[in-house]
Parts: sequence; C-alpha cells; structure tokens
Amino acid sequence: MKIKKIATILVICLLIAAIPYVYCDGATEDQILKETLPNGLRILIKEKSDTNHVILLAMVGTGSANENEENNGISHFIEHMITVRGSEELGEYGIFKEVERVGGQANAFTSFEMTSYFTILPKENFDLGLTLLKKALFNPPFKAEDVEEERGIILEELEFYREDIPAGELQTMLLENAFPNHPYGRHIVGTRETVNAINREMMIDYYNTYYAPNNVVFVVVGNVDAEKVLSKVRESFKDWEQKDIPERELAMIKIEGEKEVTKTREGIEEAYLGIAYIVPGCDQPDHFPLELLSLILGSGRSSRLYQALVAEGLASSVGAGLVGTKGQQLLTIIVTCDQEDIPEVEKIILKEINTLKKGITDGELKKAKNMYKVSSIMTTQNLMYDATYIAMFELLYGMEPKEYLAKLNILTTEDIQKAAEENFKKEYVVVHLIPEADE
Repeated sequence: MKIKKIATILVICLLIAAIPYVYCDGATEDQILKETLPNGLRILIKEKSDTNHVILLAMVGTGSANENEENNGISHFIEHMITVRGSEELGEYGIFKEVERVGGQANAFTSFEMTSYFTILPKENFDLGLTLLKKALFNPPFKAEDVEEERGIILEELEFYREDIPAGELQTMLLENAFPNHPYGRHIVGTRETVNAINREMMIDYYNTYYAPNNVVFVVVGNVDAEKVLSKVRESFKDWEQKDIPERELAMIKIEGEKEVTKTREGIEEAYLGIAYIVPGCDQPDHFPLELLSLILGSGRSSRLYQALVAEGLASSVGAGLVGTKGQQLLTIIVTCDQEDIPEVEKIILKEINTLKKGITDGELKKAKNMYKVSSIMTTQNLMYDATYIAMFELLYGMEPKEYLAKLNILTTEDIQKAAEENFKKEYVVVHLIPEADE
C-alpha cells in the first residue's frame, strides 16, 4: 500500500514537471469564475456538468526552488506532515480517512515551484472537502515524534525514486549537472543527509514564511454552482492573514562547453541517454516558441527525432520536453537505445538540432499547434489534471489557459527558428545511464 501511494505521487510529480509541454486549453471551454480576496487568496472555479464529483485544490507557491543546501526537501517533508500527520483536529491520516469515508480521494504533490493539496469527492460532499483542506492547511502542529516517524517514510520514497525508476535517475542527473550548487540541481525530495537534518523548528519557520493566502491559488472544478461555491470558499478563508513573501533570487547558470557524465546501473537492459540545454524559464517571454519547438523535435511518431532514430531502428524510444522552472529551465531529450549505438544516436540528435536552426515548415508548425490542442483536450478529461493546470497557469503566468494558447497560436516559423538558433548552442549536458556489465 505504501509503495503504491508513493508511485502515485511520483507519477503526479513527473506530470507536473512536464506541464509546460502538455498544458491544456480545454479548461477554457467553460467559463472560469475568478476572485482575489483582500488577503490575496486567488479563487478560481470551473463548473463541469459532465461529472458527479468535485475537486478542491490548494496550490501553494513554494517548492524545492525556495530551498537551500541545508533544508533541501523541506517543501516535500511539510507536504507529508500536513497530509499524513494532520492537524490537531484531523489527527494522523485524518484527511484521507474522512475523504475515503464518503468514497473520495485525497493526495498532495510537490514540485520545484509549488506544493499542492487536493480532495476529490462526490459533489454533495463539497463542504466536507472545504473543511478538511482548511483544517489541514491552518497551523499544522509538526509534532516532534511525528516528524521522526515521517522521516523514515520519506527516506523510503527517496530511494524508490532514485533507484527504482531509471528515467527519474536520468532526469536527476541532468538537473544536477546542468545546475550544480543550485536549487534546480537538487532533488525535490532532498537527500538522505538533508532529510535527516530537517527538524520541527525548520519546518515551522518555512511554513510561516511561505504558507499565506497571498501565496496560494485555490481551485474548484466539478458539478457545482460556481457562485455558491465562491461564497463558501470566501467565507472559509477570509480571516487568513497575508504575509510578505520573500522574493526569490537565483543565480543564472551557464554551461561551459559540453559536459558529459556516464553512470552504470543494475537491472536495465538498454542504455538511457539524456541531452539537456539551459533555456529561458517558463515565466519568460521566450518560453513560448520553445513549447512548440520541443513538440516538433521529439513528441510523437512524426517528430524529427522519432523519424531519425526510432523509425530507423537506432532507438526504442525518444522524447523531448521542458522541465518547467522559472528564470531558467532545461529542454531535455531522452532516448533509450543499445549501449553500442550511443555515439551514433548522439551524432544524429545534434545533426537534427542543427537542421532545426535552418528553419521548420508551415506544416510542422501547424501540426505542433494541433498536437498541443489535442493533448490539452484529452488532459482536461481528468478532474485532477484540469484543476492542476488552471492553478498552474494562475500561479506561474497570472493568466488563463486560453491566453496561453493564444500566445502559441500567433507564433510563426520564424519564431521557432529564432528559438532554435538562440538556445541550441554548443553548451549542453550529456548523461549516459548504461547497463552494468556482466561479470
């Protein structure tokens, strides 16, 4: 049961990391009711009549990007303490027990930029979900004995992520080597050393710094009356006091030339190859053409890299995407192939990248825009994803998904070519995760 829960959270975290290239516009098919309370809490509500359920999601604007070397992993640790250990009123696993009692689900996830908590319930249990989220978020006790018990669970989760998922290890290695001594280069869950060092006092200080209404987006999606729901959320959180949230200052990183790292790993039959470029972050204007560029390069069977590698029998899979961090982010290319084919695969990837600098066709641009729209529509069929994307757009961009889509729709082939020319330089990171040799 524990491993199943961990795996579910990891899938969500990987999805969040991939959001910049699967963002949805489906949420904009229906009207989103929005209000910002005097204390800064942003409330967004979307009515969805084709379901009998409702999701309530609170997204806090802090994640591992706000951590340092000493408290790395504290955002995720606090997420566990709030959901698993509960408040004085809810008790251990209280939010899970209460939600499951009516046939619902509750969970939480942490990424670089945010920590999110949600409940999905039958629509008639909306009030229960609202009460539970409020109790969970307000003044968690962080009892010393609970901290110690939860620490062991997090250490298990850390090992599961690093050791049981090759793609997760490859992603971690790309980030570590592209962003050394930087929050983006540190694991979201932390390390054994930092997780063991985090204590109750550190948690209280971090919670008091970042958990405030003016740093939270609260989203409701489901079969509800938006105006009535807005009134209830407003009443529940109106007395939550806002705080001065510190501005984040992160150093801008530049890779010096080509950086290559190779590591062996037990239990894999194919090699994993990752190439990463540092590009403008998801909050930068230059991010938008990169969204479509990554689709053209490595999304789907008709993408350039799929045709050059998988269709030619040199690789079994390939994908490209953006990691999704502010200021700077990574554009990554991930390939699985036979170890002996790595040199040829790398050569072909760099060749295709150089070809992109010469331009793309109108057909490729149209296809990328259509792919984005289709994946968006599919994504909004899931309540959790729908609510997450609405909150994400508000937190990162201060806009609705339809505005983001409009920015993509006006891009030209020249915009994509310019993005390729400016971002695909000779500075990049290459990581090889290869099978351990038989003795």
